[in-house]
Amino acid sequence: MQLINNDYMKFQNFASASSQCIMISNTLNKITWVNDALTNLTGYTFDAAIGMQDFKLFTGEETELVHINALKSCVCDLNSIKKEMVLYHKSGQQIRVELSKEPIYNNVQKLSGFLVTISDISHKKSISTDATIKAISAAYQFQQQVTTNTQPFNAFAHMAVPIIKLPQIPLYQKLKVA
Repeated sequence: MQLINNDYMKFQNFASASSQCIMISNTLNKITWVNDALTNLTGYTFDAAIGMQDFKLFTGEETELVHINALKSCVCDLNSIKKEMVLYHKSGQQIRVELSKEPIYNNVQKLSGFLVTISDISHKKSISTDATIKAISAAYQFQQQVTTNTQPFNAFAHMAVPIIKLPQIPLYQKLKVA
């Protein structure tokens, strides 16, 4: 038992220094430990998180029910999951994350809890959204130029291909950028 405690202490020391958000929960999915990186991302301190269940602590209005259910079923079915999802900071601010949850087994293959790692992908998602908006905008502008100024293209009419149909109201005006 001393060896397991020593290994656990070593893990806590390494995980505490990590910039990766790490959380450990017991077999009932009650949080038993979080590192400082998780506190920095979510606003929940070690003391505030202890004893809470992850799907209750970090989820909110726009967290998809399918993701909440996946977190719960991971505990019941002893499966690993990896999901991109919306979680919430203690202040209520949305955070787009990639969450990974793995069952942890001891040296005799008995379940001892779950290891959760969380990566903030909010910046990556906003870059992806910006690129999509720019691509839609460029396609819309090209279509507008082609449909309003067709004279240069008349010589090539026999080679014409259908123009991409875009919505009447440009989609890039409807999208919200986080």
